[in-house]
Amino acid sequence: MSHRSIAYALAACLLLAGCGTYSEKAVLIKDALANDDYPKALEQTEKIDKGSSELLYLYEKGLILHSEGRYEESNTALEAAELLHEDLYTKSLTREAGAYLVSDQVTSFRGEAFETTFVNYYKMLNYWYLGSIEGAQVEARRLNDKIKFLPNIEDSVYVESPFLEWVTGMIFEEGRDRSSADVSYRRAVDAYEKQSAWLGIATPNLLLCDLVSNAGALGDRDAQMRYGDPCSTVTGYGNSAQGVANVTLFLECGYVAGKVSRELVVPIYKGEMDADDYNLSLIH
Repeated sequence: MSHRSIAYALAACLLLAGCGTYSEKAVLIKDALANDDYPKALEQTEKIDKGSSELLYLYEKGLILHSEGRYEESNTALEAAELLHEDLYTKSLTREAGAYLVSDQVTSFRGEAFETTFVNYYKMLNYWYLGSIEGAQVEARRLNDKIKFLPNIEDSVYVESPFLEWVTGMIFEEGRDRSSADVSYRRAVDAYEKQSAWLGIATPNLLLCDLVSNAGALGDRDAQMRYGDPCSTVTGYGNSAQGVANVTLFLECGYVAGKVSRELVVPIYKGEMDADDYNLSLIH
């Protein structure tokens, strides 16, 4: 990259600084969602810059439509988000290194690879709520593949999510794929055990109960011997009385932490070596 290119990038950064940012729109979207005002939330979402923030736009739109119960439309937006993320993530970083160095607003927002696990999570729920357990299972398998793949990416900060594994287990069990459910439940238990210290919680007895119950249906008694009878502590679990059923309630609280923009000014003085000779490293 030449000195002139960096100068252009800095100028673009300064021009963009005066424009409305995604963060500003996000505040208005959250306020609307807090009041269950989905039309207003979608109205604010449509104002997001589709040039540099199309991925964020699709994420927001997909989640709002999901919350409103418009599951098919939500899947359409989330599918577009997943395809866009794959396209953006495979682009060469070297072409846009200068833009990333000065401002993430100069180029399209790529997001993080691990964020797409929640795209599959919401698509999985959408299909489940639409009554398509087959569609939900497809998303569950795609989600499992990502969970296993992401920790192997260079410099990955992803830590396996026991909750996501647990939900895929529920989906597989609902679809009578008990073998896949067994794998998901055991991976969820393993992840909870490894992360219990920093999560601040022990492995939920309800998860252990799901694992033991499903394993029993497969004829595997080892789980019962290892974990005992966790179901005894879960009120009403497995109650076969007429008119009694188990209900799984998904409760979402709050919002994920937002990223904070930081500007980095890199002065290049006359007589210095060409910028192409610099070894630039990006910090995400």
